[in-house]
This record gives sequence, structure tokens and C-alpha cells, in this order.
Amino acid sequence: MDKYVVPSPVTINIETTLRCNLLCKMCGRVNVNPRQYAHADMDMETFNRITPLMENAKTIWLSGFGEPLLHKELAAMVQLAKKSSKSAEVPFTTNAMLLSAQKAEELIDAGLDKMQVSIDGTTKWGHVGGGADMSKVIANLKRLKELKAEKGVAYPEVIMGFVAMKDNLHELLDVLDIAREVDVKFITVQPLRPGSEEMRNQNIYRHPKYARKMIDKARKKAESLGITIEAQFMDFEMSDKRRDCGFPSEFLHVSLDGSVYMCCGGMPTFQNVKDTPVCDIWNSEIYLKLRQSLDTGDYPVKCLNCSIMYNTIENQERDIIKHLTLLEKIRKKGFLGSIKSAIALTRRRFGF
Repeated sequence: MDKYVVPSPVTINIETTLRCNLLCKMCGRVNVNPRQYAHADMDMETFNRITPLMENAKTIWLSGFGEPLLHKELAAMVQLAKKSSKSAEVPFTTNAMLLSAQKAEELIDAGLDKMQVSIDGTTKWGHVGGGADMSKVIANLKRLKELKAEKGVAYPEVIMGFVAMKDNLHELLDVLDIAREVDVKFITVQPLRPGSEEMRNQNIYRHPKYARKMIDKARKKAESLGITIEAQFMDFEMSDKRRDCGFPSEFLHVSLDGSVYMCCGGMPTFQNVKDTPVCDIWNSEIYLKLRQSLDTGDYPVKCLNCSIMYNTIENQERDIIKHLTLLEKIRKKGFLGSIKSAIALTRRRFGF
């Protein structure tokens, strides 16, 4: 298993809080009682336990499901992450509604490298539908730009993130206008990962022709504005092939209680930085086994249910059918004693 030992993660993702000031329809939090997250912030003691692994990381991302600007010690976390790494970029994702002048100044002084502002449109399908005031977001970003100019710094760089859905994809054109207004030059576009049956039809991979048309239109407009649009967890051709995953060899996620996960899909290590040194967790047996599984193609059930590896459930089902067909051919050639053995193997592989 030594070949699967990796000196350091490329990215450390730290869930600083689970609280949020918005309740957006496309977010998985919409089905959870907000009271559950009333005091859901990572404490500095837990954060400090992650720092030994930061030295050689390339990115230390300080956000998860919640809104990081709600954390009172966010600036201190930024500062500690910068101090604990040799050259890591420290960003986070935010809706920017709470980006007051004081918070902006604190984050600049702490050395925040990048701020990804989530703007998923201008109507009910985006953050506006969750309670965001787009005029306030724009005003906050303009003020941040002014503060950077006053201090003579170029950081934090502001980029935007857009979660693409069937009913908001046309609003990417409006988001480009907002980006131009606040001098943003880079936007990431990623597909919705449906968290409920209700949202499944919003998956743009169920509407590939329409998605390609709207994305092409947005890319042309972006080019005319000098803005770069980058695909994340997808490609602009809307290809439906299963995607390779390198997360377990590059990525470590720490939830606010200190639990460690091996990917953004929530593959657990069943270990916690409060009980086990984070450097030991990174190359623990469960991490090594997952890296080996992905390397050999023997994917765990959770990976086969991943919306990053499979853009739609139909694509997943198609691979399962291929697997069953292959097993039947093997059975007919006499390599398996019976179809019962084939079914058992498939159940183990796909979690039936």
C-alpha cells in the first residue's frame, strides 16, 4: 500500500460553520431545521488541530455548507492558515450579504487571498429566492474594491460561482452583467447536485441541448466582456461519461466538529482530528484503501452513487446494466458457476 501514501493534500477544506443567513431552494440545507445549526461553528481549538497538515497544502478553503462571514473568528482563521502554510492560497465561498466594511477590512488585514461569491441568478432559483438582496451584494463588493484601493492591495481576488439549473441557466447572462459592474473577471459554473426528488429535473444533464445552447451564449458574452467562464465538475460539451476522481489523493475535508471526510461527496474516514493527529488520518488505512480502489477501478458503492462521477441517475443505471451484461457473458463462458454468483457480486459492487 506504500504506493498510495501521499505526503500532503493539495486542498484542505474546512467547514468553519454550518449556519447561513439565507435559505436557498437549491441548497441541501433547505430540508433541515435551522435550529439544528443555531450554534454550529468550528472552535479555534479544533481549527488548530488541522494546522500541522497545512504546511505544504496549495489551497486551504474555509467554507462548507454554511456562510463563513457568520463566524466571529473567521479573520483569525485566515491569519492562522496563512501562517501555518508555506504558500497556500486561502479562499472561501460566500453570498457576500454580510460583507460589512469592518469585516472586509479585517479580512484584507488577515491576508485573505480569494473570495468566491455565489450568485446563482437574479430570481427565485438563485440566492435572491433564498433571501439575498442583489443590490446589497453589489454595494458590498464595490466597497471591498474601494477598501483594497485605499490599502494599495490586490487581494482578496473576487470571483463568482454559479450553480447551473434548468430554470436559472438563462440568468447566467444577467450574472455576467453583475460581474462586469463589480469588476469580476472569473466565474465558475457547476451543475446542481440534486438533493431531492423535487430538484432532480433541474439537473442540466437532463436537458443537454438547452444547456449547451445557453452556455454557448454565455461564453460568447463573457468573451466580449473580458470575463473567463470555467466549468467545474462538468464540461461545456455536456458529455455524460463517468468522471475520474482524484479527491482521496488530493483532498481532505474537516467538518466543524472535527470529523474528517475524503471527498466533497462526504466519504467518511470515521476519524476525528480531536482524537487522532490529522497527519495520521491523511495516510490512514481507510484513505489508502480508497485510493487503491479508485486506482484499480473497484469503486465503493458510495462512489457509484456520486453525482460528480455520474451526472444523472440514468448514466449510473447504464453502467450497472453494462456490468450485469458482462457478468452474464462471463457466466455463460463457465467462469462463474451460476447467475446467483453474478447477482451476489453485483450486489456487493453496487449496494443492492
